[in-house]
Amino acid sequence: AQTRANIGLLGAGTVGAGLCDLLGDAGLDADIRRVLVRDPSKNRPGCVPAAALTTDADDVLGECDVIVELL
Repeated sequence: AQTRANIGLLGAGTVGAGLCDLLGDAGLDADIRRVLVRDPSKNRPGCVPAAALTTDADDVLGECDVIVELL
């Protein structure tokens, strides 16, 4: 049985938002679980999930199967 992949993003600017959009359009069985950012109160482009934002890298490393560096 295949399980849903939990993805962690390091960075959520233009490229990170673009990746979120692509993942949604591709219909992959994946979830953006955590997104490392410097300032979680900043407005984010695209479909970056606000509930996933964190300033703690350990949150991303501890909860995600796949890490994508976009800094």
